[in-house]
Amino acid sequence: MPMYYETQASLVRELWMVVQYFLAASLSLPPNTHHHSVRLLTLVSALALLDAIVRRNPPHSQHDLSRVYSGALRPEQKVGAFAVAAPPLAESSEDPVTFFDRFMV
Repeated sequence: MPMYYETQASLVRELWMVVQYFLAASLSLPPNTHHHSVRLLTLVSALALLDAIVRRNPPHSQHDLSRVYSGALRPEQKVGAFAVAAPPLAESSEDPVTFFDRFMV
């Protein structure tokens, strides 16, 4: 079942409001390692939801964000997510460990 642009935009807005409410509530608590780990895990989960929502390509949409983000804007170039083709980068790297080190944050 396709997700329309209005639904996608509404889900992103609602998720942003939930994240803002969560951050306001969690930052009012005294800091300790447990609260920090829960906050981090919750934000990563929200980011995963946002990633799944934005990757859906709504039909008949005038906006290219989802198509660029999912790599569907240029299917003939066989690019992956974020419009970056990772196999040529991996082939150009001599050591696979250094290839993955480039993308570490």
